[in-house]
Amino acid sequence: SYQLDDKFRLVAQSRTEAEGLGLQTAKSTKRRSSLGLEADLERARIGFSVGQLSESQGLLGSEFAEPLADFEALNTLTFDANLEYQANATWGLEGAFSLGLGEDQKTQGLVTQVSDVKSTAASLSLVAKNLGRQPAGRQSLTKISVSQPLAVTSGKMHYDKPTARSIDGTIYREQGAINLGTDSRQVDFEARYGLLDLNKGAGFEAFSALSLNPGNQQADPAFSLGIKYSLKL
Repeated sequence: SYQLDDKFRLVAQSRTEAEGLGLQTAKSTKRRSSLGLEADLERARIGFSVGQLSESQGLLGSEFAEPLADFEALNTLTFDANLEYQANATWGLEGAFSLGLGEDQKTQGLVTQVSDVKSTAASLSLVAKNLGRQPAGRQSLTKISVSQPLAVTSGKMHYDKPTARSIDGTIYREQGAINLGTDSRQVDFEARYGLLDLNKGAGFEAFSALSLNPGNQQADPAFSLGIKYSLKL
C-alpha cells in the first residue's frame, strides 16, 4: 500500500491459489490482482478497487474437466466497493458490493465458448457496539445483516455435442447455448450478538440465520441457530 496523504492510500494486491502439489503441477490455478483506493474520513472508511481474476480450468470456482472443456484461462474483470460508517459511538453501517464481468472465451471440447458472464454479490449490515450500559471491562457487539452471496446473474455456455452416428460413419452434431444465470437469487438474513468479558477472558456469541432460495435455486428456506462460548485459561 502507498499512503497518498493523511486520508487516502493506494492498495495493490496479488495472490495465486493452486490445487495440487505446486504451481507447476497444479490441476487448476486462480490468480487475483487488484488496485484500489481507500479513504479514511471523519466517520467513514470507503474503498474502491478494480482487478482481474484469472482461472485455469474453471469459472468462478467451478471446474471444467476434459472432454467437457479445456480452458487455458478464464479472465474476469472485477469491481469492488465497501463502506464502513460510524454514526456515533454506538451505531454504524457496513456495506459491500462486487461486480464481475467475464471475458468471452473459446475452448476445445463439448463446450465451445463461454460468453457474457456477469456476477454480483452484495451485503449491508447494521452494527451496534456496546449497546446499553456495559460494566467496565465488558464489550458487546450486535450485528443485523442482509446479503446476497456471489452468483452468476447472466451468461451463456455454448456447446457442440455429437447426437448420432450413421452406418457410414457420419457423426451428427447439435449446437446450442445454455443460460448460466441463476434461477433464483439467494438472500441471507442474519442476526448476531457477541459479548466479551476482558476481565475473565471469556466470550459469548449467539447467531441466527435465514436463507431464502439457498444455493440460488427455488428451494425451501433454510434456518440455522448457534451459540459459542470461549474461555481463555
